[in-house]
This record gives sequence, structure tokens and C-alpha cells, in this order.
Amino acid sequence: MMAHVCETSEQYLDHQKYIDRNKVAEKNNVSNTVSYSAVAAADSLNAEAIVTPTVSGFTARLVSKYKPSSLVIATTPDEKVQRKMQILWGVKPLKADRKNSTDGRHGGSMTAKQYLQQAFQMKKKIAAILLLYQNQKQF
Repeated sequence: MMAHVCETSEQYLDHQKYIDRNKVAEKNNVSNTVSYSAVAAADSLNAEAIVTPTVSGFTARLVSKYKPSSLVIATTPDEKVQRKMQILWGVKPLKADRKNSTDGRHGGSMTAKQYLQQAFQMKKKIAAILLLYQNQKQF
């Protein structure tokens, strides 16, 4: 019941107005700017997806808060993080090896590339934004 209410009301959300309002209210830091830019680029290019590898889910949460109209594919090596990301707006969390989470060179789990090919199999070309970001504190 609650899922139906959410899905119905989300159809009437003006994504651009929501993004613009949040951009003004947010602090100007690198994390917010990169996330906002990925969502804005996806909207501008009519991209079907934003792909972001994440270890903690932080990047996926930042992108999700701007309520993108594109699908957000978040790859993570941690099953616990994968489960937590299932409640984020528009996020499809995928379990992936840490070093190969977007390119498909590993065995056990579906990669973002494989998911995109499967989800959008009717299209010959898929526009997607790949968001790679490393926190400045880690340098």
C-alpha cells in the first residue's frame, strides 16, 4: 500500500525544481558538487543511468538525494551496504568486486555494464554517466 502511494506521488515530482532547490540549500563542498553535477549531466544528456562504485554507500546517497530521473546503479563489494542502499531513491545496488565493479572482468556477481545491457537490451546505444570520486580526506 505504502509503495503504491509513493510510486503514484513520485510521478508528479518536478525533478528540475527539486534539484535546483536542493542545490541552493546545500553546502558548497566537493562531494555535493560532484553528485549534483552527475545528476545535472544525466538530465541534460537524457542518460538512462548514473553508475557509481561505492564502498560505504555514501556516493549513492549523495546522488540519490537530488532525486535524479535516471536510474542510479551503485556497485559495492559489501553485502551489508548493498542491502542498506535498497531504500535509496532510484538506486539499484549491485554486489561487485572492489576493483572491477564496473567493467565486468570478474566472476560471481552482475556488473553495472551487464545490468545496463540487460535492462536496456532493446537499445543499441545507452547513455550513462559514470561517477568516479575519491574523498579528499583519503589522499
